[in-house]
Formats: sequence, structure tokens, C-alpha cells
Amino acid sequence: MNGLRFPRTAAAVGRTLMRRTAARGTKDMRVFRALSTYGYADAGVEQPVARSNLYKKSAVEVQLEEAITRQDDELAVSGVLLSLTQGVGTVSGLRDASLNSTVHVMDEDGRVVGKGVVMHLQKKRAVVAMVGDAASLALGMEVELVENDLMIPVGAALLGRVVDPLGAAMDGQAALPSTAPRQACMRGSIPSMMDRGLLKEPFETGIQVIDCLHPLAYGQRFALLGPRGSGKTRLGLDILAQQVLKYKDTPELMPRFVYVVTGKAPARVTQIMQLLKDLNVLPHCTVVAADDRQPLIMQYLAPFAGCTIAESWLHAGVTKNAIVVYDDLSSHTMVVEQLIQAIKLPKAARMSFSGHANLMERSTQFSDKRGGTSLSSIVLADTPGKEDVASGLFHLSLVLGDVMCMCLVFQEALISIVDDHVLLDSSMTLRRVYPPVDCLAPGTSVRGPPFQRAALWKCMQHIRATIIEGHTVQENVTLARGFGFETEPEDQEILDSRALVQEFFVQRPFARLSEDTVLLGAFILANRFLARLPHKVFVWDVITHVDAAMPAELKERIAGHPRNDAWSDELMEQVYSFVATEIQTSFGKPKPRY
Repeated sequence: MNGLRFPRTAAAVGRTLMRRTAARGTKDMRVFRALSTYGYADAGVEQPVARSNLYKKSAVEVQLEEAITRQDDELAVSGVLLSLTQGVGTVSGLRDASLNSTVHVMDEDGRVVGKGVVMHLQKKRAVVAMVGDAASLALGMEVELVENDLMIPVGAALLGRVVDPLGAAMDGQAALPSTAPRQACMRGSIPSMMDRGLLKEPFETGIQVIDCLHPLAYGQRFALLGPRGSGKTRLGLDILAQQVLKYKDTPELMPRFVYVVTGKAPARVTQIMQLLKDLNVLPHCTVVAADDRQPLIMQYLAPFAGCTIAESWLHAGVTKNAIVVYDDLSSHTMVVEQLIQAIKLPKAARMSFSGHANLMERSTQFSDKRGGTSLSSIVLADTPGKEDVASGLFHLSLVLGDVMCMCLVFQEALISIVDDHVLLDSSMTLRRVYPPVDCLAPGTSVRGPPFQRAALWKCMQHIRATIIEGHTVQENVTLARGFGFETEPEDQEILDSRALVQEFFVQRPFARLSEDTVLLGAFILANRFLARLPHKVFVWDVITHVDAAMPAELKERIAGHPRNDAWSDELMEQVYSFVATEIQTSFGKPKPRY
């Protein structure tokens, strides 16, 4: 009944009650006001408003009413620079501005002396982060709105180029053509559930420990975590180099890459550019660089610009699979914290300001209706190592411990928004073990088709069981040795098999191994042919020898076997018989089992 009106007789009764209130108090007045609150008043009578009703309105409603009633207090279209601190300025006016709008700062002669991006909107002011050098800016300069979106150049013209987050060339070559298409940098939308498809195409990184224990598919998000100096950048570059080697003979299937460098020294950026060029990755890649000397806003925009460029390739049909490497998000998080302090962002807006979850959600395998393309993400981030975690927990009450706990919180938050991850060990890097991934830690992921070959999956199930069993035995043996007990022969065999697994996953940087060779090595390890040899041998010496001695007919059967089907019993017996005979002939008769 809300919105209806009293009949005229009821309204007349109400007016009579109002006249009597002057002598009898306010009881009837309260009754009429209560009726008027629900809309039962006469339309022709001016309705009194109780003071208590004013306090029931929310702050947003009061501000909206004030903005509507005060026409003379309307904000100006342009603005004036009121303050400037650490490259972040406060501007009055800018009535039509929105988040991520671009503005120009004008001098007295009307020349553009600075550019900025709107990062936060207040009641009558806008907080703008200056893109370039803010030394030439002065308070009182006029600020004009240019675009409601931050637009950057995209398209195939960026392949093989090194640019900043705004698309300016940084490789000493000519500027990008003015005809290049432009796209909003910060307005990327997350694909809906209907736009996403099934993960069906395996993403073979060429790194054995990842392909065997953490198999991936195009459209997934993968994180390389570890302390500073543990080799994350080299491992990320190696993954890109492996793709170039794999699709060297089929360039039409070659994925396209975007390498985002954030918060690193200029010399380090130059080193990465040179390494990409030496590995022949740069012609298929775009580097978006924002070193630590550039303004905070440039470092903040770098990951979003890289993701936007990769998405533009998918929409334009430049490639079917795009891969974005973020190097690294821990530096980007520090930039975000500095911007939050400079902007004085309210607590309610701080959680989503980094945009990391948004970036990861934009990576997906699209459905066939969307072209069947995919966007994959490889995230690099500095996280505490094993030795750092212990010291951080020990000094929990100290400042160093608090910082360490913050790093652990960041690590857990990053792990929660990716599909899988590996932890790099700095001690293995010092021992020149590559890749420096502790594959003997329990809890590794073993997935079947379509992430990896069915035959490899069967072998990795046995190897994973060896890893878990060896971890338990290693703890028991270490404890027993502390009491002076000797190691049992069966326990020593398990520990030897565990050490052989570590040797199997060691490989040369930027060198590719065939899938069949890796499968053969996993088959040898899964059946423990090497653990019972009379003398110690290097794993890859045995694998290389057996692979070279294998008959061509058997190789063809293995290579031509359907990827998603397990080996038949007949093929399994044939491979087992050949491998056992060849190892016994060349490396000695194996010792009996205990």
C-alpha cells in the first residue's frame, strides 16, 4: 500500500488533528507524521518533516541531495594542481574524471608539461599519479582531462620490441607507428564462465621437474617462488627458450610471449633483453619494462599493460596461445604499497588495489566459441627460503620477524591465486644444480592426461611413491644415526633410489630433451633398474646409452602410441625386457633385492 493517498475525508481529519495539537500536545502530531512517513498524506498539503527523519538518512543520500540542490557548487570540467608529493598530486575539479583517466598538466602558455593518471577520486578532488618527471610541475597549474581510459598501443607491431607500459620504445629503434591499434590498459574484463573452456592442450615447459611433477596446460597460472638470487629469472627465460626450440620447425604454432620486467635495475633489464635476443626469443616476444628509476605509476602499470598486449594478440588472431611472464610480483607489491601511502588510499580500497587476482583470472583457456585461444601466466616472486623461514619464526617478536611474516603472508596469498607452483632452493643454486628445485619434497602434483602422456603419468606415480617413501625413510635414518644405529640395507636402497630421482631431474640450461627420452628415463627410474647395479653410475649416462641402443621399430611404436592411452601389456613387456637386458649387458648384473 506504499505510495497510495488518503481520501479527502481522511486528509480533512488529519488537518483537524494538526489544529488540535497546539492545545493538546504532540501525541496526535506524531500519529499524523507516522502516517505521512508511509505515504498516506494528502498530495495537496505540504507535509511537515520530523527532525528525527533527517538523521535516518544515510551519508550518501545526504551528499546526493546536497549535490542536486546546490547548482552553484558544481565542479569545474578542468582542475588546478593543489599539491604534489612523490609524483602524486591532488587536483581540484575534473568533474567528468573517472578512475584510470588520463590528464594533461598545462603551463601558463597552454603547453603540456606533464601527464598523469587518475588513481583515486575524493569528494571534490582527484588524486593523480604523474607519469613523467614531475620536476617541471608547479602548484597552481591547470589540469585538463584527456581520456576517460588509459590507452596503450597493441597489436602485432609490438613483436620483437622493448617498450615501457605506455608503449614508448626503449630499444633505441623507431617509435611505434601511429596507426597501431590502441586499447584500454586497465579496463580488461575477466572472462565469464561461458567464455572459458576445458584445459585440453598440454603446456610442455621443457623443464623436466615441471613437466613430470607439475604438468601444465595452456591457460593455467604457474608460479616460480624462491629467495632473491635463486635463479627464477633464468628458469622463466628457459621456459620461453624451450618453446622456441620446440616449434622451430612449425612457426605457425609458435606461442607469443610478453615478458614484464618490474622494479629491477636498468642494467638487469638490459641483461634480460640481451639474453632474450641471444636465445632467439625476442622476435616472438614483447618486453614491457619499468625499471626502478621510473615513476611509481609506470612500475604499477607494467603488468596490466603486458596482459593487455597479450589479450590483443588473441583477439586479433596473431597467435593461438599467449604466455605472459611477470618478473616479478614481489617488486610490484612494494610499488603498490608505496602508491597506497602516497595516495592515502582508504582501507576499503586497499585490498583490490594491487590487481593481482584480477590479472590471474584473466588467464584462461577460452571456449571454442571464443576461438579456442589461451592466455597463460608465469609468475615470478621473491619469497623467503627454507633457512629464512626458520629465522623469521624465531624472531617473530622482532622487526625482522614481522617483515618475514609479511613475506610469508604474501607467499600464501600468491599461491592461492595460481594453479600450481614450485619453490626454488638457493642452496642448490650455490651448488650449481639446475633447475634449483627440490623435487624430493613430498606433496608434488601428479596429473594425468591431457596434462601429460598417460605412459609418463603411470611412471610418475611410482616415482612419486619413491619420493614420499624416501622422505619418511630419510627422517627415520637421520634419527637412528643420532643414536648410533646403522642403516638397514633395504632403507639404503630406498635412499639410493631417491638420490637417483634428484639426478634425473638435473638438466642443462636452455637445452631441450625429446619427450620420448624423458619417458624412457622415467620408465627406468620407476622400475628401479639403477638402484641395484653393482657400482654407481650416472643416471643420464644410462638413459643416453639405452636410448641410442633401442631398435628403431621399438622407438617408432613408443613415439606413435596415442598420447592419452596407457601402454599395452605387450608393449610394456617388450620395453621392460629390452631395458633390463641392455642395462645388465652394459653396466653389470643387478644385485638381488633385499
